[in-house]
This record gives sequence, C-alpha cells and structure tokens, in this order.
Amino acid sequence: MGTAVRLPVPGEPHQESPTAAYIHFVEKTKTSLYAFSYSLAKNRVLAEDILQETYTKVWNNWSNILAWAADLPQSALMGYAVKTLQRTFRDHCRGTSAREKREAKYDSEMKPLSRHESADNDALFNQMARELWAAVRELDPTKQGLIFLMYVDEKSVRKSAQILGCSEATARRLHKRAMTELRSKIEGEI
Repeated sequence: MGTAVRLPVPGEPHQESPTAAYIHFVEKTKTSLYAFSYSLAKNRVLAEDILQETYTKVWNNWSNILAWAADLPQSALMGYAVKTLQRTFRDHCRGTSAREKREAKYDSEMKPLSRHESADNDALFNQMARELWAAVRELDPTKQGLIFLMYVDEKSVRKSAQILGCSEATARRLHKRAMTELRSKIEGEI
C-alpha cells in the first residue's frame, strides 16, 4: 500500500486538473485498495462494492482533500482512502447485521391494518410521543442534550460525549440515568 500518488502542485508548469489527479489516484491505488477491501470482505462482489463506495466518497470530498494534502506527504492521501474504506466496510457490516434483522423481524410480525386501526394507532403513537418528549424536557439540560444527540441526531455515545465535552464513560452513565428517569416518569403516568 505504499503507492505514491502524484498530486497537482500549485505553480507547476504541467499542473493536472483535479479530475485528472483523481483518475491518476484511482489508477495508482485500485489494486492495493481492492486487495485490502477483499481482505476485509472475504467476498469479491462485496469487496468491489465497498471499493466503489470508497472511491465515491473520496471523489465527493476530492477538492477538500487536494487542499489539505498539498502540504502533506503523498502517503497521507492513501491513508485517507484506507480509513474511508475501513469505515465504509464497518458501516456496511453494521447496516446488514442488526438493523436488517430487526426490520425483518418486525416486517414478518406486522399485518396490514384497517383504516380505523391505523388512525387509532397513529393517535396513540402521537400521544405517546408527546408524553415522552414532555418527560425528556423535565430532565436536566445535559441529559436532554444527550438524548437529543443519540435519538434525534442518531449520534453514537462516543460522538455525543465529544459534543457534550465529557468522557464516553460519563456519557454512558448519564444515558443510563436518563433512561431510568424517563421509564419511571412514564410508568408513573400510566
């Protein structure tokens, strides 16, 4: 993976366009990144899909990459691509494991609702949502922020802790306490 990638250097007489630099980058890195993708996926088709998605993400951020990579060694660009590939593979694994299993379970348990049942369920859901968010508003501001970050913005505990300026362990502790408080408030109303 030590492939050197030639990036455009400002002021150079034969400066490549950003598109040409990207094409050059893909040509230089495709073999090593595919090998790495295959070592993660253990499946040729999945490895190709992960690699394609990685290159798409790199292309979407290419102008920013060129801006910061000009002052860095060219290996930094390969490192960025490898990290993007790892994250893409991780996201794929997360998506196919827990979420799809949950959705399949609930899809198989769901039966079509009549219009009357659907309206009743919508009204019940809206009432429960109002009660839940009323209970969230009664929490202290830090716990409110944590609940909002994790359940509305869908941030991880680690990312939520960074945003709130606390350790991950503290965020986990606050989350557990917030959930306990919410359960007791909601059960007390029932």
